[in-house]
Amino acid sequence: MSAPPYMKLYVADYLGDTHHLGALEHGAYLLLLMGMWRAGGSLPAADANLSRLARCTPAEWDAIKGVILPFFTRSRGKLTHGRLAAEIAKYESTSGKRSEAGKQGASKKSNKNNAQSQAIASEDEGNCRHNQNQNQNQNQIEVVAVVEARAPLDVSVDDWPKGDASALAGDLKALDRNIDPDRKQGLILTVGEISRWRSLGYSWFLDVIPAVQAHGARAGPDPVSTWKFFTPAIERNHANRTRPIDPVQQSRPHERHDASSAKFAAKQRNLAVAATVEPARRERFIG
Repeated sequence: MSAPPYMKLYVADYLGDTHHLGALEHGAYLLLLMGMWRAGGSLPAADANLSRLARCTPAEWDAIKGVILPFFTRSRGKLTHGRLAAEIAKYESTSGKRSEAGKQGASKKSNKNNAQSQAIASEDEGNCRHNQNQNQNQNQIEVVAVVEARAPLDVSVDDWPKGDASALAGDLKALDRNIDPDRKQGLILTVGEISRWRSLGYSWFLDVIPAVQAHGARAGPDPVSTWKFFTPAIERNHANRTRPIDPVQQSRPHERHDASSAKFAAKQRNLAVAATVEPARRERFIG
């Protein structure tokens, strides 16, 4: 499924992340994002391809790529972007659910219409009217409670790149300057934690990479000594992405009354009140 023809731009977030860019760098960054969006979430990482998409000469691209490329993730010769990948996944999940719901709704409507036609053909008019009145009375006193929940993103899709845990550790090392297996042997001993993230169903692009990038972007974080350091942040990313919406309780439907009966009752109450008030008014003005 391809991305939609439009791409959301969160202006406040974009300006907050790119305040240090110049005009040429802004243009190149936005053009790469648009090209990646149209390509479905990734681009070949070759400089010749990127400079062409960014509408830069090779010399211009060499001058600005050191500022532009940190916004992206390079893995297996491909360039990806965490926020853009999340938006594409959200669109695909929503679009797929709407399509399936539409098919189910059409099928249910067709079955309902067929059942109603058969019921009308087999029942006489008196029984049908009786059943309709009975259903109407039942609906007036019934409390309708609708609990609506958002289905989580399809985390069963494996978006992890090929390679064993050691190869993936090398990719993550490039995202955080504080990951150094030569200085912290615990990173070598706990490399199995990366495989465990995958077995738990965490997304590589939506859960793991954002957690590592966020730590690497901090001003002066402590050196990482074990891969388990990132597990709580990855768990939070996954939980925030898949938690359900709070239930919504609908109120009881208003009971319907016969309009003529209600008007008649109100008129009778007004006449009763007038009968008690009018004598007291006459006494006050006369005597």
